[in-house]
Amino acid sequence: MRQDAPDILDLVPDLAIRIDADGRISQLNRAAEVFVGARCLGQAAKELLPIEAFEALSGRVPYPARCRSLAGTNHVIHWQRSDLDDGALLLGRDVSEQVEATEALANRMRRLEALHTITLATSRGEDLDGVCDVAFRQLSRIVPIVRGGVARLEGQTHLTVFYTWNQGAQPTPDDRSLELDATPAGSAIHRRATIQMRTSGSVSLQWKNLRRLQRAGVRSVLYVPLMAENRVLGLISLGTDAIAGFTPEEIEAVGEVAARIAGAMIRTELQARVAGHTHELERRIAERTEQLEATTEQLVRSARLSTLGELSAGLAHELNQPISVVRGYVELLSDGYLEPGREERALELMGGALDRMARLVENLKSYSKAQPEVLEPFDLRTAVDMAIELGATLDPEIQVVWNRPDELVEALGDVHRVEQVVLNLLTNAVQATSDDGGSTVTLTCGAQDGRVFVRVQDEGAGVPDENRDRIFDPFFSTRTEGTGLGLSISARIVQEHGGTLALEDTESGARFRLVLSGP
Repeated sequence: MRQDAPDILDLVPDLAIRIDADGRISQLNRAAEVFVGARCLGQAAKELLPIEAFEALSGRVPYPARCRSLAGTNHVIHWQRSDLDDGALLLGRDVSEQVEATEALANRMRRLEALHTITLATSRGEDLDGVCDVAFRQLSRIVPIVRGGVARLEGQTHLTVFYTWNQGAQPTPDDRSLELDATPAGSAIHRRATIQMRTSGSVSLQWKNLRRLQRAGVRSVLYVPLMAENRVLGLISLGTDAIAGFTPEEIEAVGEVAARIAGAMIRTELQARVAGHTHELERRIAERTEQLEATTEQLVRSARLSTLGELSAGLAHELNQPISVVRGYVELLSDGYLEPGREERALELMGGALDRMARLVENLKSYSKAQPEVLEPFDLRTAVDMAIELGATLDPEIQVVWNRPDELVEALGDVHRVEQVVLNLLTNAVQATSDDGGSTVTLTCGAQDGRVFVRVQDEGAGVPDENRDRIFDPFFSTRTEGTGLGLSISARIVQEHGGTLALEDTESGARFRLVLSGP
């Protein structure tokens, strides 16, 4: 080789090593001399060069390999062979920076992927244990952990461990209470800072878990407070068997995972609060609904009794007529004034009068007492008949015209409550007709499109436009002595029957239409 060859090799930035035909190192450039040492000159390449370099020299496919330099530093060298007339030239390019950058990028991608997976678990609404499972599985891909756990802060003095993780074992829920005292965990929480502690040489801490961790191969423990909304929620602890402990990059990754677990804890806490508030709200609604139903039922009873009060005076007059008939015939029979053969007819009339009194009293009793709402088929004409008979004494001067159909008008509902609605409508119609100088109230009944109806038409002044939207409101009344409950309660009863009660348009007076379902 020419004398100037070493100078030429020194111009090469890579490691350059010349191997002669006998397989011995004959020349080194300065970079190679720093890496493998000048003592290699004249020595067999197979014995002194890194195995990866010798494999490249032997014609193997070149690849990057980690090698230790003469100074003890680690490098990643890409070895290549070039043939010479009297041997070979071995070139080694230091690609440590490129490899480190590639590995750092790969680690960053794994870290981002892990954090994304944990975030998805949190956003899917998994429970806290499920989020911890995902978090530790993903964390073990990017951080060398052998043990771990998550604890919730109870007050300022205790931690409750609710989740533990061991490498190679099934994650398990936990429920242990730990005192903070002067432990590293307590320091991390009180200082709101991440703390890393070596398990070796820490006996002075008098930490009772130290020996157990040492036996498990844990060399270093990391404590990261779980914080959200500027308050400490708990703690995540991790143990590693790495000699160097956790690197700054790994601690940063654990901090990001801890933030997501803290978010899941906040969500769980909020869900518990919402569930508690919802339960309390449901309880209050049920209680208020029960109270409202009781109050409504009392109002229905009150409306019944109010109507009975209005009917009582007329009912007394109505009862006087059959009583007079019975009394008259009793006197005639006792005095012997009846003509022979008339006794049977007298008894028949007296029986009819007594039947009428009994019917009036029975209807009044049936109307006054609370009736269970039994939905069953009944003849709607019967309910109207009963309402008219009860309301016949409201105002003797008002004529009630009942266009009673010949055919059965069958409805589905509670006959007593429907009777109450018809009587309320009839009472209102009689009062309106009487107040405005009318003389007739007309009732009509029939069936249409699979449903049945009752219409009540009065000859009053009608309902003003400004009141049409309010007439079914509780306690709304245009009469000074009115309670304002009749139409409101009637509308509710009809609604419970699945029917409708509406004020229809008419040229004069007011006309209400009650519609019910057929059987």
